[in-house]
Amino acid sequence: MTEEEKPEKRVDTINVDNYSVCPKNVKIKDMDEGDFLNRLSPSLKKEIESINKEIIIQYDKSNDYSKLYQKKYKNVSLISLILILSAAGLAIIQVSKIIHSEIILWGEMLVVILALFFWIIERIKKYHELWLIERHKAERCRFLKFKQILDPDPYEIFSKNIAKISSITSNKEIKEWIIKEGLPINDHSYNIPGRENDLCERIKYYFCVRLLYQKSFYDDRRQKNKRKDELIKFFEPAMFLVISFVTILHIILDTFMTSSVLENAFSGLIGIEIGFMAIFLAALLFIIDAGVKTIKVLFAYSQIFIMYNVTFNTLERSEKSLKKILTDCKDNITVNKDNPKIYKILMDMYNCEKIMQHEHAIWFGILSDSE
Repeated sequence: MTEEEKPEKRVDTINVDNYSVCPKNVKIKDMDEGDFLNRLSPSLKKEIESINKEIIIQYDKSNDYSKLYQKKYKNVSLISLILILSAAGLAIIQVSKIIHSEIILWGEMLVVILALFFWIIERIKKYHELWLIERHKAERCRFLKFKQILDPDPYEIFSKNIAKISSITSNKEIKEWIIKEGLPINDHSYNIPGRENDLCERIKYYFCVRLLYQKSFYDDRRQKNKRKDELIKFFEPAMFLVISFVTILHIILDTFMTSSVLENAFSGLIGIEIGFMAIFLAALLFIIDAGVKTIKVLFAYSQIFIMYNVTFNTLERSEKSLKKILTDCKDNITVNKDNPKIYKILMDMYNCEKIMQHEHAIWFGILSDSE
């Protein structure tokens, strides 16, 4: 990726000052903890730095490419859609003979060729597929990082998993992972023997860095998709009513006002019958309505909003549960099922990871079918 191709890097951090269990005056991002790491014990800080060192290169690469391909896909898709709708509008103008000029015919031909060109570019470059692949690789890195913190694998397996993520080249591989493999997390024990002395700190780290950051992300995305979904839901019935009104107007004018003074005056002014203008307008509105419906399918605002909203609400419940237990968490505790409070908080963290994995799988499925 060249410098001019690289998208502007957004540092999406959150402030956790409102949470008493989190450190004050730090900005947190789940894949880049920043100054938060300096607030941890030396052993835990070293462990997380070691994990970050292994995984951050692949994550940054996939994250940047994902944003780039997403931007290119959306731009090419919208340009193609606008061009093909413009061609349909010019075709209606040509057939109606409202404007008697060969410019309309040549203009229609030009926009169709351009629309076809952009469509072919997207198919050749595979922006949509590459966007989903790179986004998945970035999210897999995120899942792997926090699995390694919650339920560590030996270094060899951890490195092998990173290499496996890096080697993904097709949507087929991603679907196989979603269906067959997933990212299993140990449901029965906290697999960190000998680390009981930093368990509370580890839980606090997960709560502040992972849970609160992701909850903030889902809240932001659900609000954005909700606004777009509401706009489309308002537009669709409004457009239907306008088209119905214009069509009824055409019928009335064509049936009852063919020789009226208003009709004759209007026709004499612009050389076109009012009834014909009404049906012409209705046809153009149908084209605009079709374009909006296409955008609705392409970007799946409604489905994405519901998915993000459900995930946000689930994480919010987990947040309340974790925060309540964290206030009672002390060092040097026994890590097993016989300690109900600790076992519950561990299960809450595991479930948070599974919830976010499920959300990612659903997101991938929705957008795979929306091209």
